[in-house]
Amino acid sequence: MAGRSHHAADLRKGRVSLPGVCYFITTDVERGCPPIPFPEGAELVIECWRWLRDHRRTWNGGYVVMDDHVHFLMLLREGFTLPRVLDSFKTYTATRINQILGRKGIFWQEGYYDHAIRDESDFWACLNYMHNNPVRRGWVERPEDYAYSTAHPSRADDIDWEALGYSP
Repeated sequence: MAGRSHHAADLRKGRVSLPGVCYFITTDVERGCPPIPFPEGAELVIECWRWLRDHRRTWNGGYVVMDDHVHFLMLLREGFTLPRVLDSFKTYTATRINQILGRKGIFWQEGYYDHAIRDESDFWACLNYMHNNPVRRGWVERPEDYAYSTAHPSRADDIDWEALGYSP
């Protein structure tokens, strides 16, 4: 498996996924792959998260699409696990992004980082961290200026506040 992280299996050790738990997820583009194409690829990623919500797999807690990785917060619904949801997300978006790029093969790294949100303070820390990613990169001055994030006013309704039990 050339180019695969030899630590991907380590990321799965001890992983538990429970419905009703909110998770902070980060997944990266495979090393050597082109970046996520903007705006088409970024919109595709966002539409996939909306599809997962609309088809009762997750509730959305926020997201940001960067060129080489994505962050999102999601609450698993009954009957779904992190591996199942992430495999679905990665398979669909990789196929479509590869079509946009005119290429075939692996697009996302095999593993992903997940963190179970412990409490409201942890939720806000993760949401603020990901929303500030474009600011840290120097792409925008304020999180709400970045179009491919739930910090942007046009995407604020993508967060399922009622299901999360938090208020904006």
